Amino acid sequence: MSYLLAPIYKPIGYTPLQALNKWRLQHKDWDGLKMTYTGRLDPMAEGVMLIAIDEALQDQSKYQKLGKTYQAEILFGFTTDSYDALGLPKEVIKQPILEGVKKEVASLVGDFKFSLPPFSSYKIKGKRLFWWALQNRLAEIVIPQKTVLLNRLDFLSTKNYTADQLINLLIDKFSRLQTDLRQETILQQWHKLLLENSNQFLSVNLEIDCSSGTYIRSLAKELGRRLASGAILLSLVRTRVGEYSIKDCEEIEADNAKL
Repeated sequence: MSYLLAPIYKPIGYTPLQALNKWRLQHKDWDGLKMTYTGRLDPMAEGVMLIAIDEALQDQSKYQKLGKTYQAEILFGFTTDSYDALGLPKEVIKQPILEGVKKEVASLVGDFKFSLPPFSSYKIKGKRLFWWALQNRLAEIVIPQKTVLLNRLDFLSTKNYTADQLINLLIDKFSRLQTDLRQETILQQWHKLLLENSNQFLSVNLEIDCSSGTYIRSLAKELGRRLASGAILLSLVRTRVGEYSIKDCEEIEADNAKL
């Protein structure tokens, strides 16, 4: 680990700032040094995150532009307002054919144009996008579009979830959140949607190599739109940032104390 650039493993449930603060507590001998994280990682995601320290802050923008690799689990049959499981859900019901999923996954390689997720930290008129979404004022703004490069999408595996399995998985994930992100209301909605539901829901695991600025949640949403089945991001692990991979990371000692 460099004393100017530190790769850490952000756990599920932490915002990037919470992960940075937790890591600071593990390195009290570095008190007084300026630090920041380079590149965001959603609270429900985990994996490689770079901490720029002291002189490395001068190159922060360079580190933010590094390419990334993810392992993503995409669940079909639902949409949410956040494009992932931490959003208010609606069931679409229609399940896609696996061969159709593989075909659409392959077609996404190359330039990928998408609208930023409403629940994201991009600023418009001085307010973060998620503020506009929570205020139900998205109609007052124009959400920007971005174009990124998807270098590679590898199909890894599939899984079929029952309603009970999904609920148990979400309870576990939500219990790790270190801040209030509507999870109580959202979990109630998931319960209501899945109560006595006998359907099975397909998920696929993908490995995605992409340029900086790619929202995997938006990729999941687009895949669901193309298949007319709905899709959300169920889990996400960032396995690489630039030359740094999980094996290079220092782990954070996650606990239940709110930061």
